[in-house]
Amino acid sequence: MFGTFIEGMMNLYKKCKDAGKNNLSFIIVLVACVATTYYLQYNFEERMTERLGSKIIEIDNQKKEDHLEGFTKSMDTYYLIKSVMRKHRESTNADYILMLEYHNGAENIATGYQFCKFDITMEACANNVPYIQIDEYRDESIFKYDIFTYDKVSSNRLSIFSMEDIENIDPHFYYQIKNATTAPINYVITAHLYYNNFKAGAMIFLFTDDDIHNINRISVSNCVSDIERILVNSNSK
Repeated sequence: MFGTFIEGMMNLYKKCKDAGKNNLSFIIVLVACVATTYYLQYNFEERMTERLGSKIIEIDNQKKEDHLEGFTKSMDTYYLIKSVMRKHRESTNADYILMLEYHNGAENIATGYQFCKFDITMEACANNVPYIQIDEYRDESIFKYDIFTYDKVSSNRLSIFSMEDIENIDPHFYYQIKNATTAPINYVITAHLYYNNFKAGAMIFLFTDDDIHNINRISVSNCVSDIERILVNSNSK
């Protein structure tokens, strides 16, 4: 296109040069030159606008496809996790199983440090106990709860506490459990959820049974491992 344009300009230039003694011919050639230039410029801009518009539509459609694909993947993943939680709730003898997912929420505008927060995203409950209002636990600061930074919890894969232990370690967590559950909780198990060696969340198991020997710790561990496996497999597809 530009080769043809340059060639045309050269021919017009020669004609202008040859028409030096003929003012009318010179003017006609000059007008033709300007008209050609404007035409080529308009044609170029029109094509660029058309290509840009097509590219924007293509990117927008790709974003929609990615969003729908991500939404579908999340739905399938959470359905599997919910099934695992329900299955292991019975095998662990837990009355409640809660899944917490960590997120940053926002960050300090000066230091850039992230605000470490969590949401309770899923629960599984025994038939004889009411559900916890998990929607009330959104954007909760991890540092409101000493249980998450307690040495025993930070260093161990799985930790078990009596409610008396919880009251001494983390009174805030203790009263949250008391307020959120109508059933008398006697034991609590906390376990971190790992994704690629990073802490991605936590599982909390609540037991009304007052006999610690009735708690199936192996099943608790299997529940956590199964959920971690689902998270890894869902992101490897």
